[in-house]
Amino acid sequence: MGKIFLVNVYYQESGYGDKLNFPPVGLGYISEFLDVKGVDHQVFDMGIGEKIEDILAHIRLTLPSFVGISISSLQIGKTAEIIKSMKRVSPSTKVVVGGPHVTTQGVKIFADIPEVDYGIVGEGEESFYELVSGKPDAIIPGLVYKEGNDAKANERRITENIDIIPFPRFKRFKLDQYGTKAIPILSSRGCPFKCIFCQQSSLLSKSWRGTSARYFVDAIKYWGERGVREIHVVDDNFAYDLPRLKQIADLYEKEDVSAIKLSLIGGVRISSSTPELLSTLKRLGVDYISFGVEAFDDEVLRFIKKGTTVAQIDERVKCACDMGFRVRLFFIIGFPYQTREQLRKTYKFVLKYPVYQVRFFNLIPYEHTFLKEWLDEHGTFIHSPEVYMDDFKAYQEIPVFEAEHTMTAEERTAELKVADRFANLVTERAKFLFDEIKD
Repeated sequence: MGKIFLVNVYYQESGYGDKLNFPPVGLGYISEFLDVKGVDHQVFDMGIGEKIEDILAHIRLTLPSFVGISISSLQIGKTAEIIKSMKRVSPSTKVVVGGPHVTTQGVKIFADIPEVDYGIVGEGEESFYELVSGKPDAIIPGLVYKEGNDAKANERRITENIDIIPFPRFKRFKLDQYGTKAIPILSSRGCPFKCIFCQQSSLLSKSWRGTSARYFVDAIKYWGERGVREIHVVDDNFAYDLPRLKQIADLYEKEDVSAIKLSLIGGVRISSSTPELLSTLKRLGVDYISFGVEAFDDEVLRFIKKGTTVAQIDERVKCACDMGFRVRLFFIIGFPYQTREQLRKTYKFVLKYPVYQVRFFNLIPYEHTFLKEWLDEHGTFIHSPEVYMDDFKAYQEIPVFEAEHTMTAEERTAELKVADRFANLVTERAKFLFDEIKD
């Protein structure tokens, strides 16, 4: 089989910090699946400061048969240069790419980065193992490959019972070098919702699939026995299935793992956040809860297909605050039909309740979303997707399009500055509301 390397590319310029706080869960799943199958491999993570020069030196020295790389659309130009460098130092090494960018691009990845030998669309654990094990290209689900002068794509794999995929133990990762001692866990895949700005349903299918409660709690117990005291649940829809959530809470209490703190990185949908669901999260010891509100106006909410209303948002945020959660609210500035007056109403709404934190984001159109398709027809791009995705951090406060029924780019720039000042105000207020004032 030969040597196999797995590489996580990461850039400080992406806007997510100098280093990763915890290991990348996607690559962790690939590594764990290979371990379970007895396949030796090495992992390199640029997210903890591992230098590309050192990775290339390893490739030049050992000439691995395969290098698997998880890539996103952020800084894709730099990633393309890394892949070119890999092929220069070891032309015989097969470069296999997976992750969000490949899933959205499909066979186009070969035109964008000719040095790529294979791509894997969607869920990649089994497909990557089958590829490195020598299974014929044509029968590996999700594989994107070259056949002569043609590029071909097999139908993607969607694993219905994700309990069969072992959770990452990160045995080949340098866990002591990440920003926190927290461990990430993913307990579900897929997204059934239709938000026009989000890629999730196209990346991992519109079919939500959750692990069993036993699988989830066993993962918690595994890390608890190794001294971990905080778990970051990175699902986009962890609380989607209330009966499953209750089963998790029952097992959590029965197995006595309540000393392990659960942080919901992906947040909870407003539409799902009934008092019963919030009470169940309380049983799990969750104290911070994030809501992706996006907009506080019914016309905008209908346009973006969020599936919520202003009245519902007000009710659920009040309920979460009354129950003692430290509530974080996320909004986006730049949607069609959004106005300055609506944003002023948004600020007043936030100040009604003891909200812990609020964040406002510049609307960035991603490939393969309804928003991007709508803008192609009803707007113009000031900056092309290739430019703003390749320098993502720089465009966090710079509008990248003009469109019908939308504030001008100048207005949005001004509103992003106002929103930033307001967010700082809420953060300062929270120090008093939550007794965090330091002498």
